[in-house]
Amino acid sequence: HVTPVEVHGVTISRVTLHNLAEIERLGIMINDQVIISRQGDVIPKITKVLTELRDKNAEEIFPPSECPVCSSPTVSNEEGNFLYCTGSNVCGGRRVTTIEHFASREAMDIKGLGLETVRLLAQKSYLSNIADIYSLHEFKEELYKLEGFGKSSIDKLLLNIENSKKVDLERFLYAIGINGVGLGTSKRLAKFFGSLDNIKGASPSMLEEVEDIGEITAQLVYMYFQSYPNLDIIHRLIHVAGIKFNPVKKESTVEQIFKDQTWVVTGSFDFASRKQWEEILTERGAKISGSVTKNTDCLLAGDGTENGSKMKAATTLGVRIVRERELGKIIKESMDGNYTAVKLF
Repeated sequence: HVTPVEVHGVTISRVTLHNLAEIERLGIMINDQVIISRQGDVIPKITKVLTELRDKNAEEIFPPSECPVCSSPTVSNEEGNFLYCTGSNVCGGRRVTTIEHFASREAMDIKGLGLETVRLLAQKSYLSNIADIYSLHEFKEELYKLEGFGKSSIDKLLLNIENSKKVDLERFLYAIGINGVGLGTSKRLAKFFGSLDNIKGASPSMLEEVEDIGEITAQLVYMYFQSYPNLDIIHRLIHVAGIKFNPVKKESTVEQIFKDQTWVVTGSFDFASRKQWEEILTERGAKISGSVTKNTDCLLAGDGTENGSKMKAATTLGVRIVRERELGKIIKESMDGNYTAVKLF
């Protein structure tokens, strides 16, 4: 927040500071006098701190140790430039986004429970946390009367909620919103520990034994399962709602021919879907990324990608472009014991 000032005909009272690293880079303090510009005539940004005008009322900015909404402890990410509230399932400030994330396609995949629906149900006090999703059937008659919802849409939503109760452990771990834990980390946790109870009982040092999990991520996972409110939510989801986990897939015995390689998959394919190709690559050790960068090893390009942004980026950066038939041949030859094609990587 800044004292209102006019910039290019617009009165500015709030500006972006991006993150903690930007605050440190600028050396900014509360009550400082600053220079503001509008980036692209849109986003107000502090470009310089006038330290020569700093007075005795200036106050240093300290990262909060507690969430200002729910008072849960805060933890920084691996890079140290973002703070997370550890009360993900009890924090009023995160309620709507936490529930929406839980229901999202890559998490519990509850169709019909998108952001706007979650906002409405939270506003009407039907949802206050993710466990409440599985109690919505108790308010079926009231839900029928909500504006914008027909009986069939509510019935379909409740059926989708019921069908979500059988889920892979990795998707559940991703869904419950552990700070710093994406779908890839969830998969590695599920495969390494095999059960939710094992993960709940793991120490930070045990968690660090999982591939690509560092000290801070291990601490975030450990702290999540040390929180009574989080454990209470999980108890309700499993023992009250009746969520059950599919058997955890064992570690792949397939040759890890793409180990430590980063792949991007784009376009449509003849022999498998994009998701299936991603699973095939992952099973063989590859890491899947959503964008092409200088760190990308290969782009698997399907139909309709010639003029796409990923294809252009791969060409510019010199990233190897592989077609579906070529990849199929590489995988077949590796299974036959002929690694000539594979060694091209």
